[in-house]
Amino acid sequence: MIDQVFKSLALSLMLAVSCRLFFETLIPKRIWTYKWVEFTILPAFALGIMIIAFTEILPYIFQPIRVIVVFFIVAQIYYQVSVL
Repeated sequence: MIDQVFKSLALSLMLAVSCRLFFETLIPKRIWTYKWVEFTILPAFALGIMIIAFTEILPYIFQPIRVIVVFFIVAQIYYQVSVL
């Protein structure tokens, strides 16, 4: 069990780094008054991915929708994007 948690955490961090690099190449980041907020992008992506990895939802058609929602929420918070 512990081995699975560490593997999931490592893969979630790798995916979070990839998502952060993808968004930073396409979309400008928000300007924050506190610099420490910029360092929470990676944990926000990783936490969202870990929640998806360790929870199950039926039917499985909703799994991709959860990934899209997590990426959308993090992008809305940390990057200068709009819905339209």
